[in-house]
Amino acid sequence: MTGKTHLVCGEALALCLLHPDTPRALVLCLGAAAVGGVVSDVDVTTSTSHRELVRIVSTAGAALLLGWALNTIFQLHIERFLLRYAGAKEMAAWAVLFLGLCVFGATQPHRSFMHSLAGLALLTFCVWRGAEPLAGAFFVAMASHILLDLLNRKGVRLLYPAGWSWSLDLCSADGAADRVLCGVGSLLMVVGIVRSLL
Repeated sequence: MTGKTHLVCGEALALCLLHPDTPRALVLCLGAAAVGGVVSDVDVTTSTSHRELVRIVSTAGAALLLGWALNTIFQLHIERFLLRYAGAKEMAAWAVLFLGLCVFGATQPHRSFMHSLAGLALLTFCVWRGAEPLAGAFFVAMASHILLDLLNRKGVRLLYPAGWSWSLDLCSADGAADRVLCGVGSLLMVVGIVRSLL
């Protein structure tokens, strides 16, 4: 699937499963799901994929900046809220480990470590230890990325470092199924946001 499909489907699934019921919870859910939805593709290797990755990382960065702006405008005090779960030094240490795992994942073949159960568990553990309230949305969005990629023709190495790949071989990464999933994900994301705000 394309990056935008991973982004909106991860956001939609996190909103539908976690039901954030306050503005702070909504901002945290959207920010964590944005990262979780796209982080698996740090391992892309083609120039087209790199352009797509730049676009998606920019979108995720914009979502995080929007979250920061909403935090400031509406005085949600997200930073104080997160510091209840871990101190600043502990949070920074887990963030460094998270980034280190992403750097390692970027050196691995596409759809291997960053699309594996081990990668999902390790990255989610880092988020959980460093910023516990973000872990659920991050996990749901990253898991949705992996599940969506299983629909494609190219295999996913779920049990990395084992060499076995799984694929349901139902569609191509950027075909009609991708467009349908992107549309449905976008609609469900909007519904989830509206429901959270009501």
